[in-house]
This record gives sequence, C-alpha cells and structure tokens, in this order.
Amino acid sequence: SDLLATRRNQINTLGVIRHTTGSVSTIASTCLVVHILRSNHGLSTTYHRLVFGLCIGDILSSFAHAISSTMVPKEMNYVVPGAQGNTATCTTQGFLVAVGIIAAALYNCSICLYYLVIIRYNKKDEYIRDKLEPWFHGISIIIPLVVGFIFIAMKGYNANDSVCYFE
Repeated sequence: SDLLATRRNQINTLGVIRHTTGSVSTIASTCLVVHILRSNHGLSTTYHRLVFGLCIGDILSSFAHAISSTMVPKEMNYVVPGAQGNTATCTTQGFLVAVGIIAAALYNCSICLYYLVIIRYNKKDEYIRDKLEPWFHGISIIIPLVVGFIFIAMKGYNANDSVCYFE
C-alpha cells in the first residue's frame, strides 16, 4: 500500500510537471508560429519554413503532454491521478507525442544541416531551396507519420506514467 501510494505521488508529480511544461511550450511555439506568419518574410524563406515545421512538431507533442493524465484510460485511475480517457484517447495522445517529438527532432537536424551547408559549404539560398529543402521537409514529415501509424497498427501506445506513449 505504501509502495502504491509512493508511486502514485511520483506519477502525480510527473503529471503536474508535464501539464505545466507542455502548456508553456505550446504557448511559446504558437507565439513563434504567429510571429513567423506576421513577419515581413512570412514563409518565403527556407529558415522560416524549417522553424515553422519545428514549431508545429513541438505544438503537437507539447499539447499532448499538457493534457497528459486526462488521456490515460480511466481504468488506470488507481495509479494515475486524473485518468479519464480510454484506449482511443490514449492512442491519440501517443500518436501526437510520437509524431511531434520525432518531427521536431528531425526539423532541428534539418536546421543544423541548413546552417552547415551555408557556413561550411557556402551554398546559396537558391541551391538549398531547390535541392535540399524538399528532403528536409519530406524526411521530417514522412518518417514521424510512418512511425506513428506503425505503432497504431501494432497497438503499441500504452500508458507510461502520466502520459500515453509507445512502448
């Protein structure tokens, strides 16, 4: 009983942290998206499009974390405080977390490669836009979606502490 109470308190603490950090991150990334869209250049530059993709990935995963324990199946309420969901909500949350995290990581890599090509190899924007940018977006969008759908097909999204994720 003490062990279960201790574990429940740990999961509750993780849930509060995920709610807070997920909310702050969602708001910050949304503000950045709005800033990019309202800027003079909008989405006309490669850099803005890459940062926009990074923000969208972050919004997906951060929002899923912000609503963390509410999506966990209610049958887990004895361990996860605030669990109100079902299998479908858990799968949805796991999909959003997985796709968002992988997309954000791949867009981050794309931004690093973008700067490598500019700084080290002195390539011009035209070359990057025509030759590399389609790969940056394609890889950063297709791979997360494929992974996300594979885990749906495998029924691989399960409650993990206070959030549903793939295991």
